[in-house]
Amino acid sequence: MKKISELIDSLDLENKECEYKLKLETSDDKVEKWAKTLVAFANTYGGYVFVGVSDDGDAVGLARKEIDQTKNLVLRTINRHVFPHIQVEFWSFPCGEEKYVLSIWTDYLNEMVIYKSGDFNEKVYIRQDGASIPATVSQILAMGKRKLGMDRQVLNEQYEAKDFTKFIRLAALYRKDGQKPTEKTLISKEVLAEDGRLTEGFKMFSDGFESDETLTVCRLWNGFDKGSDAVIDKKEFKGCLCDVFQNVMGFVERNSRSGFIKQKEGSRLDTVSYPELALREAVVNALAHRDYSIEGTQVDVDIFKDRLVITSPGHWLLPKKPSEYSLDTIPSVRRNKVICSCFEVAGLMERSGSGLKKIYTVYERLNFRAPELDDQHDYFLITMFDLLAESENRILFHGPYDEKILSFCNGVARTREEIQEHIGIKSRSYFNLKILKPMLESGTMVATSGLKSRKRKYIAAAKK
Repeated sequence: MKKISELIDSLDLENKECEYKLKLETSDDKVEKWAKTLVAFANTYGGYVFVGVSDDGDAVGLARKEIDQTKNLVLRTINRHVFPHIQVEFWSFPCGEEKYVLSIWTDYLNEMVIYKSGDFNEKVYIRQDGASIPATVSQILAMGKRKLGMDRQVLNEQYEAKDFTKFIRLAALYRKDGQKPTEKTLISKEVLAEDGRLTEGFKMFSDGFESDETLTVCRLWNGFDKGSDAVIDKKEFKGCLCDVFQNVMGFVERNSRSGFIKQKEGSRLDTVSYPELALREAVVNALAHRDYSIEGTQVDVDIFKDRLVITSPGHWLLPKKPSEYSLDTIPSVRRNKVICSCFEVAGLMERSGSGLKKIYTVYERLNFRAPELDDQHDYFLITMFDLLAESENRILFHGPYDEKILSFCNGVARTREEIQEHIGIKSRSYFNLKILKPMLESGTMVATSGLKSRKRKYIAAAKK
């Protein structure tokens, strides 16, 4: 007997939940046992039910007549008990002589789906840890926000410009016209209600906004993955989205290298690890499209030796997998319409949804490895590769203090203390890890003695 995994290309199941059933019960008191799985898939992230398969994955199969009966049972059950009615797709494939496995697929529905077994008996199911379970009250409330748009709720608070000074400054900095947004503009973009009241999404940009909803954690790793090395630097940002955006940008820029890479024609191109435009678009994308309704989650920004990975809560909204798109062809879908409009008003997004395409264009012009997209059920990831990571095209990387240090140590060996004092850096660990170590590794600075020597000094390397 074959396993279901031998009959189906694993790519068809990638990142999709599935459940196995030998058969579907037909009696009224047992229908809910399998129908709840379809409801849970529709409420969570879609999935497959394979009928004719044991719990161990053995493809036992159904007779052709049973396949037709099962299809009719599913459609009849949806019509009677599932509201709103969900759409399902059926496939059947042979697994033995006169035996077939039936695949039932249901997609995520942008409405809350319930199972109704009576006038006063309604249940909401979700998928969690591979099982279909009843949703708790808090999960139902969070689901309602996610499906109906948590950021569009109108609050009983009037807009006051004095409460949005950070947003106004951000807009003046990034808008092409350099103008501060007026209340009329905010209303026309549906950031404010027509009577000037705040929306839930716009309040997240107010000066005094305090909430863990916007929590973003930035980490600098000393290796190529999370498991092999300790974190060198870590910062957590939350509250006003204006602050979160600018703090994340600052963290990455502080922990990036600057230098130059060779071009094909022999010229040199001055650059940084992550071009500012591409970085900005990636950060805004994560903050604008994250699922703020999932409690206890955060945006993660992880910097490794060769790449930057931004992980944002929220399932993938498009019908195809991320791997089936390139960054320059992904259509625009907005999870949080008001938050996206706020970034648009601030000059950080475009209604055309061209942010990911801009990232792709930056790397394409540099003839460098394109960023990658991925999704893991309730999380979306974008990976950007370090332009100045080890490669044959990299000549040298340097930090903001390098020229000053090289001039100070040109022909004269200096102690670590002397160099730190000269450039005004107080933290010894920061100086060693972020300034001195990269210069030693690049060969622009050399040590006069061994690591454990008390007389250890440093001098600028002779130019070749």
